[in-house]
Amino acid sequence: MFEDKNVKLILISVGGDTANELLEGLDYELIKRNPKMISGISDATTILLPIHDKTGLTVFYGPDLIFTFGQKDIPSEIKEQIIATWQAGSFDITPINNLIDDNGKTVNEKWKCIREGNVEGKIIAGYLDLIAILYATRQIGSYHV
Repeated sequence: MFEDKNVKLILISVGGDTANELLEGLDYELIKRNPKMISGISDATTILLPIHDKTGLTVFYGPDLIFTFGQKDIPSEIKEQIIATWQAGSFDITPINNLIDDNGKTVNEKWKCIREGNVEGKIIAGYLDLIAILYATRQIGSYHV
């Protein structure tokens, strides 16, 4: 997929317990020469963070095929915002006001600003247990855990 110029996005379908078995087969130089957007959640952390760490490419911990686009109860606004983010290559987080929690209560009614001002930085996200394992086994190394 990384060599195919027609592929613009690699959308991981779902996490998996054995994602670590793929690490030895990843050609990070090939990936770096052929950047793609790549997105997934949960155990996809095992693939996403080493790709980011070893190539410097931006990866998306978030949308995946099954738990994002395969679910009927995720509002279309969210799906549209995700697709727009991928198309633009950057994002602006805006509140979506019709979200409900597992108990049927409305959440995220308004954004709350704790401290005024602007901020820039790098966000490293993922499944925390896997981040610790990747760091401990030296699959990633440039993060301060």
